[in-house]
Amino acid sequence: MALSQRETNSANDKLDEQNLLLEQEVARKTSTLSSTLLRMEVQQKEMLNQQHQLEAENSRRRKTENTLITTNKDLKITILELSKAQDRLLEAEKMSSLGQLSAEVSHEINTPIGISITSTSYLADIITKLQQDISAQKLSKRTIDSFIGNAQHSIELLSNNLNRAAELIASFKQVAVDQTNDKVRLINVAKYLDEIIQSIHPKLKKTNHSIKVNCDPHIEIFTHPGAIAQIIINLIINSILHGFHNTNRGEMTIDVTAEQQRLVISYRDNGTGINDEQLEKLFNPFYTTQSDKGGTGLGTHIIKNLVVDTLNGSIDAYSELGEGLSYRMTFPDMRYS
Repeated sequence: MALSQRETNSANDKLDEQNLLLEQEVARKTSTLSSTLLRMEVQQKEMLNQQHQLEAENSRRRKTENTLITTNKDLKITILELSKAQDRLLEAEKMSSLGQLSAEVSHEINTPIGISITSTSYLADIITKLQQDISAQKLSKRTIDSFIGNAQHSIELLSNNLNRAAELIASFKQVAVDQTNDKVRLINVAKYLDEIIQSIHPKLKKTNHSIKVNCDPHIEIFTHPGAIAQIIINLIINSILHGFHNTNRGEMTIDVTAEQQRLVISYRDNGTGINDEQLEKLFNPFYTTQSDKGGTGLGTHIIKNLVVDTLNGSIDAYSELGEGLSYRMTFPDMRYS
């Protein structure tokens, strides 16, 4: 009986010990679970915080994206407006050049027309004098000879000067019409260059500058003649204004050749030339060394625009200080006769 009581007590002690161990294990696991739950709660808060930050970042990005889209649209509109403004400015510069040429030609035409008017008036006077001599029966061989000589001289002056005025008008009309439309037509290059130089003669007449053209008289091409005229006129004017500003006896040379179905125009002057820095910026819009004298800096830019965009060609410039300035222009895919 006593043994059974001891066994019972021992079993109870073991049970108590096991219960204690179990309670300790439960307490440990409860503590671990609480720690885990606490960590999870902290992580959840961190995740929520990160989520809020991400939402705020996404909102900022959406606003930035919308701003960029709006700015991009504004930039596109601005670029389009600038492009239109540049086109208008280039066209205005072309028309300004044409207007200046028109004024020069108009002034030049005044001279032969003025001489023609004077000759006509003089011819009317000597006819009136002859009629008076006939009425007064004072007609003599000497009077008739004098009348015939004066009349022939007046008619010769009339003919020469009216033909001169007609040539100026015809040359200017063709060049002006070509510059105001984009039609492609067949031209004889040598003859057309003569027309261009004839139309700009009034500006050259004020100087002792000379132009020499070397061109096969049989070269004919289908092209935009207005673009060709604008290029040549701008090159000549640039030489006069920039290359020859310290001299009155400049020389310009235009060489035209046909090379493997390509038209090559080489232009050079013997002016002051430009340095390497100026040569690098030569075709930049608004770049000019004569801004204090009203230069727009669009002359060479227009030339390149016409050569590359209108005529689908290429242009290169070469120069050294004191050695003049030269250009080589090549126009591909031309049809020659």
